[in-house]
Amino acid sequence: LVDCPLGGGPEQAVFILLFLLFISSLCVTMFTAKENASGDKDSQLPTLKPSRRSRISICECVPGACLHSIVAFARTVPKGLTSSFDAPFVLKRLQVAHFFMWSALFCYTMFFSDFVGEEVYHGQPHGMIGSNERRLYDEGVRMGSMGLLIQCITAAAFSIVMETVVKRIGERRTLQLSMALFTIAMTILMFVKTPFMVVMMSSLTGFANAAANSLPYTLVGAYHEKREIFFAFEGPLTESVRSSGVGVHMAALDTSYFLAQIVLSALMGYIVHITHSVTAYITCAALLGVAAYFSLNRIIVSEEDLQKIQTSRASTRVNSSRTQGNAKKSTAGKSHMLTSV
Repeated sequence: LVDCPLGGGPEQAVFILLFLLFISSLCVTMFTAKENASGDKDSQLPTLKPSRRSRISICECVPGACLHSIVAFARTVPKGLTSSFDAPFVLKRLQVAHFFMWSALFCYTMFFSDFVGEEVYHGQPHGMIGSNERRLYDEGVRMGSMGLLIQCITAAAFSIVMETVVKRIGERRTLQLSMALFTIAMTILMFVKTPFMVVMMSSLTGFANAAANSLPYTLVGAYHEKREIFFAFEGPLTESVRSSGVGVHMAALDTSYFLAQIVLSALMGYIVHITHSVTAYITCAALLGVAAYFSLNRIIVSEEDLQKIQTSRASTRVNSSRTQGNAKKSTAGKSHMLTSV
């Protein structure tokens, strides 16, 4: 690693590099990305090439444009929260599964390098710089980072053939298979803590990463193509659901993504403190993987799933009414016997 030329260690150099990349991306987006809102009066006007003077005026109004963007974002927050709470039946089930999937993945990716440094290489993060414990921990962190790189490579390779896999076994089974492989990998790492196993098990987690990044959003798009069927399952479409586009519901699905990060960041430190072992990271990831697998069994992927749920509910109502009728007959019979006595 290279030290920062302005002073400081490799960590400061990395953060300065990330800051510069972020600022560059922000500037490119502000000056090149232009979009006319739908229904805008000026949307029919021809696009003119900006002159040098217009570029200067654009630079002068950047603070105003930023303020306008902040105000527009603040106005969309209430609608986003409303769409999350008033989400249709099928989206709520998908949101729950999405939450558990990303909770399992984040529990692995956020803390994996620390796990490898302490449990696999038996290093100490608080050791003195230059000591053997600190050196082992740094080697473990680098190996953990290598494992995460292998995960990304596996995810990229699986993304190429994912469409073929989905056509053969369907969206639900593809998601469940990926989470099953993830859970198996985490379970093996709990008991076999070797550098070779770190590399091998990291490759298995890439399938879940690729599936979680694409298939849930594909299902949201499928729901919107037949919203009269999927969204009106439990009643007529509400005005908020009818007026919401696919982007709003995808944003509502992203709440599960960010909520998983918030929950893990808030709780995992306390769990490790109580258990006194960083193996708790991998244990929690395996348990969350199991929860994700079973929650994926409840998501809706086709109209046949809705028909099965409707049939199951109808049979439940019939059985409930029969039970109540038998109870009333039994009560009436007992009352008649008491009257006779």
